[in-house]
Amino acid sequence: MQGHIDYTADIDGVIFDPFEINGRHPYVEKIRIEATGEKVKIRFFVKGLASPEEAHRLTQNMVEEILDRMAFKLNVPIGSAQYSGGSIIEVKKSETNSIKLLSGQISGVLVLKGELSKIRKLGPKSTENLKKDLEKEDLPGAQYFNLFRFALQSPDPVTRFMFLYSILLVMCGDSQKKVDKFIQKIDPNVEVTESPHDGKPETIYTRLRNEVAHRRKNTHPAKTRKEIEGTLPRFTGLVRKAIELS
Repeated sequence: MQGHIDYTADIDGVIFDPFEINGRHPYVEKIRIEATGEKVKIRFFVKGLASPEEAHRLTQNMVEEILDRMAFKLNVPIGSAQYSGGSIIEVKKSETNSIKLLSGQISGVLVLKGELSKIRKLGPKSTENLKKDLEKEDLPGAQYFNLFRFALQSPDPVTRFMFLYSILLVMCGDSQKKVDKFIQKIDPNVEVTESPHDGKPETIYTRLRNEVAHRRKNTHPAKTRKEIEGTLPRFTGLVRKAIELS
């Protein structure tokens, strides 16, 4: 059997021209990818599979890995993959029977909501770099790409911040002390204050995390939220750097 399987996913404000990458699997000849500003479109060209169902299962796993890498490398929210169709043809001796895959949406599809963002058009060089990253067998920190993508999917800045901080906790054995050391290694000039809990120093990000997670004197949720909104872009970049260094 041979043919193609199509998926789409929501993307936040990125456009790039279509390009193709190698399949990285004996049953996938190539993969075509493009982004329109609101949607990522991914087509798998497959061959040699026993059934349409097998083709669907195989590409369903692969498409999420591609989206994880894209979300991390482009630093943009990308939703879950939606199966959008495809055609598998069974080739016999002298006749060709066309078999259409049953159309349907994968469960757990995320619809990203929020204000319209500015559209970013990737140039030839950036597109080529993305292509190379998608074709590589391994990338540093790849085990955390899915967590990073999940964090970016949240439109609420406080929720996004907390999920990003949780990635650092996973990387540092659930120790805030190790998280702060890691943060200071990446950003030696990060703001540090004294914790009202134990009097020990903590970075601004750990302080904000604890103000959300714990009840602290002389703090107000609205003030904490505003501070998180102001530091979120820098913190997101810091987490991306930490993942790359892991």
